[in-house]
This record gives sequence, C-alpha cells and structure tokens, in this order.
Amino acid sequence: MADGGDDQAHALLRATIDLGHAMGLCVIAEGVEDRRTFELLELLGCDRVQGFLISRPAPADQVQLAARPRSRTTIRA
Repeated sequence: MADGGDDQAHALLRATIDLGHAMGLCVIAEGVEDRRTFELLELLGCDRVQGFLISRPAPADQVQLAARPRSRTTIRA
C-alpha cells in the first residue's frame, strides 16, 4: 500500500504478539487462510495458527493436531 498500511498492520501484529508473550501467553492467530499470512505470523513469532490454510472446519472428534517442537519462530497448527 502506498499509504504504509501494510507497515502499520505488521507493526500492530508484532506489538500484539509481543504483548501476549510479555504476559506469558501462547499467542494464537485465527482465520489464517493463505501461505503469505502464515509466513508473516511465523516471522513475527506467533505461537500457533488456525484457519482454512491448516484445516477446514470439522467436528472435534475428527480433528488431529499437528505437533512440532515449540519455539518463538515455529508455529504449531
């Protein structure tokens, strides 16, 4: 965006993620639908994501969680 909207959005995301971590929380991004958003959240240190990129909605008894070692730079679904 010519008006710096992307930069402002990224700064807001980073601040939100940093605040959550400063409070000792696991930060989860909802509504992740594309690879670009996933990669941005991963770069910014988001802990987990959910959304159509990871899985379509399903009943709880049919959901399988992907587990990976937790780090500030690795997102878990």
